[in-house]
Amino acid sequence: MPKSQISHDNPISKISVERFSENIQIVANEPSLALFRISEHIRRSLPQLTHSKIQIENNQDKLLGKIYDIDTSISVLQDMEKVKPLFKKFQNHLKNIILINQTFDHTRK
Repeated sequence: MPKSQISHDNPISKISVERFSENIQIVANEPSLALFRISEHIRRSLPQLTHSKIQIENNQDKLLGKIYDIDTSISVLQDMEKVKPLFKKFQNHLKNIILINQTFDHTRK
């Protein structure tokens, strides 16, 4: 019989397998062992979680800064739209002054 096959007809091997299975089940369901496994999981994952939390907080601070910059830029653009008619008037006045100055220079000659 090959090594990979276990004979289930043998009563000794059947009893051994059953007892081994029971022991595994008892150990797996032991409350103190479960608490140990939980504490080990926490011990292993806590540094990574802490690092991730710090990275998220840093990214959040950067994002808030960028949002503030964008809000300020939008506000400036909106204010520039409000002032646009005044700049048009100013531009027209400058054109008129240049035209008057050129006319005055031309008449002086």
